Amino acid sequence: AAAAAAPAAPLDCAIVAASESFRASSSASRYAAEDAFHSATSYLVDNVRKMMEQERTVYCYRNTTTNTNGDGVDGDGNGDGVAAAATAGIDSAWREQICDWAMGVVDYFGLSRETVAVALALLDRYLATPEAQAQAPVDSSTTLLAAVTTMHIAIKINEPHKSKVRLSTLCKLSRGLFVQSDVERMEWQVLSALSWHVHPPTSIGFVTYLLQFVPDQPPPPPWTAPPPSARDER
Repeated sequence: AAAAAAPAAPLDCAIVAASESFRASSSASRYAAEDAFHSATSYLVDNVRKMMEQERTVYCYRNTTTNTNGDGVDGDGNGDGVAAAATAGIDSAWREQICDWAMGVVDYFGLSRETVAVALALLDRYLATPEAQAQAPVDSSTTLLAAVTTMHIAIKINEPHKSKVRLSTLCKLSRGLFVQSDVERMEWQVLSALSWHVHPPTSIGFVTYLLQFVPDQPPPPPWTAPPPSARDER
């Protein structure tokens, strides 16, 4: 008669059970991590797509500027908001000074530099609107008032917790050129001209989302079965 098979040693059973448990737990953890990754990736992709769509539609300069034909293109036909702002009286040197002033403000108060990007986007788009173009060329005082106003709007949108940067503080930075009522009146003009579209996508916003696609550390290697023991080989 054939000899009966010897019962498995307790140690062998323990090794097999531990191996199966490790494989099951590793697979579950890997699947959970993959699901979380796909969910986060889908969220990021959706946000980037929405920002790109905003750039093409609501926040496109061609939708801000309007010529006499009403086709949404500025006078030189290129839809360039910066060029339209230059038509309103801002040359590159003056706009650079406004940018430097805005950077100084946010750095002094510890604000995000994305606030400057929002403020300048609002300023460019406002100066490219038919309402602002009807007043062109504007003087330096009006341009500075518009810059202070768009900075005020950007701070309220991007930095709501920074209550120390009040409107009265920004007016003081104008060295007495404006009072609060001037900025409040210009704020209404800007918001009306832009149809209250004051959340433009920025380069910093795009980069912030894109960097989240880069993992903090490489993913773990796929699970592989442990090598057979010497007893199994025998």
